[in-house]
Amino acid sequence: MAEPTPAVELVEGGPLKILTGYLRVGEHPAVVRGLVRRRPTSRLPTGGHLDVAAFDRQGGLLALKHVRWRGSLVGRHPAAAAYTARLGVPADLIGRIRVNYAPAGAHPIGPEQ
Repeated sequence: MAEPTPAVELVEGGPLKILTGYLRVGEHPAVVRGLVRRRPTSRLPTGGHLDVAAFDRQGGLLALKHVRWRGSLVGRHPAAAAYTARLGVPADLIGRIRVNYAPAGAHPIGPEQ
């Protein structure tokens, strides 16, 4: 019986809207891809990034990657920009994925979050 697809939690907040996030099927080690867009009412501070965390089925932290998006998020109507996080762990160990915006200098998320 195949393992269920891990849930992907896209955390709201900050100047970015995380539009999508998904675990690439068949990628070993695991790769998460998705899209972000700047909120129309927000200015994007320099130096921010995305925290992409993978947790096992018991909630333990397997991997945490800090990634930037590719493309520009400036302008009146910014286009969506893609991000990729190469997690470095086998996809079949992952029970849940969490993606959130983190400003420059932010502390990384932990397994309890």
